[in-house]
Amino acid sequence: MNMAYIRSKKIKGNTYYYIVEGKIVKGKVKQKVLKYLGNIDHILEVFTEYEKGKKWAISVQSTALIEKFKYN
Repeated sequence: MNMAYIRSKKIKGNTYYYIVEGKIVKGKVKQKVLKYLGNIDHILEVFTEYEKGKKWAISVQSTALIEKFKYN
């Protein structure tokens, strides 16, 4: 079974976020980046635009992610 989760990665002192899928291949976990989310400022900007009703600013994948977090 494949599992997707949010992963943070620190690069030159800045933290960036990704949606990553974990797969077991030959007994080892391999990660595949499904979607780059950006830094926390970008993520908050997307959520703010969504809350304002400007849904056109968000891709279909991001909308699904926001809906998942909105109800959890």
